[in-house]
This record gives sequence, C-alpha cells and structure tokens, in this order.
Amino acid sequence: MAKPRERQRSLVKSTRLKNRSDFPKRFLRPSNPQQAREWLHDVAAHISNLPNTGPRFRFVAYAIKKTLRSGKLENLSKELGLIYPAGRPRTFQERKTEKDMARKIDALRSNGKTWAQMEGILDADKRTMERIYQRHKDRFRKEKMLAPLSRAVREVLRKR
Repeated sequence: MAKPRERQRSLVKSTRLKNRSDFPKRFLRPSNPQQAREWLHDVAAHISNLPNTGPRFRFVAYAIKKTLRSGKLENLSKELGLIYPAGRPRTFQERKTEKDMARKIDALRSNGKTWAQMEGILDADKRTMERIYQRHKDRFRKEKMLAPLSRAVREVLRKR
C-alpha cells in the first residue's frame, strides 16, 4: 500500500515544481528607449564574447549590433531573416546580370564617363543604373582596397 501513496506524493511534488517557473514573475523593464538599446548592446556583446560560440550565435549577435548601429527603428526579425523581403525573389541569373551591370557601371565611372554617356553605352536609364550601382558600390570599394593585398599574397605564394 505504500507505493500508491508515494506515487501520489511525487505527483503533488512534480505539480508544484511545474507551477514554479524559471522565469521571474515580473521582469525589470528598461525605463526609456536609450536604456533598452544599451541592454541590447550588452546582450550582443555578451553573446559574441562567449567562448566557443558557433556561427549561429555570432549571426544573432551581429544582427543585433547591426540593427542598433543603424539610426532607424527597424524590426530585428528582418535582420535575422525571419521574414522575407518584399517582392519576388530574384533568380541567380537576375542577380548575376545585375552584378555584371554594376561592374560595368563602376568601370565606366572610374574612366570618367557621365551618366548620360553610360545610358547610351549600357542601354539603360539613369535611375536604374543608379539603383544598381548603389546596391553594389561597397563591394567594389572593398575589392579595390584589398587588390594590392591580394596581389602581394599571390606574389608570396608564387615564391614558395
């Protein structure tokens, strides 16, 4: 007869433990948006400083930091990739041709061509070319900065 009684006690005990939550009943909330930004920044710094953090943790920390860096109030779920961007997803070929167009625009701009001259050469209107160039111009700036470095690395590797 002792067994049913013990089972009943363990059920009562487990029910009590289930009611007790690991989270506090009341959360301390930030007093203003500035304090909330500071707390989010601290969380991102903590996540990125954890030892043996994998790419998933670094991705979340980077998303938080990137959202905080931009001055606009943006939705973090967009940065984390939880929602899709507006519009139809572009195919690989569409993305590739746009990147090629941006490379041509960058080459023509570095040669001193005006937007009007580029319209005739590339057979596209000015607004479309500006939009494409704006989307990709940072990539070209990085490539130009890293070009001497990669050239030097190639030279070192050739000597070996």
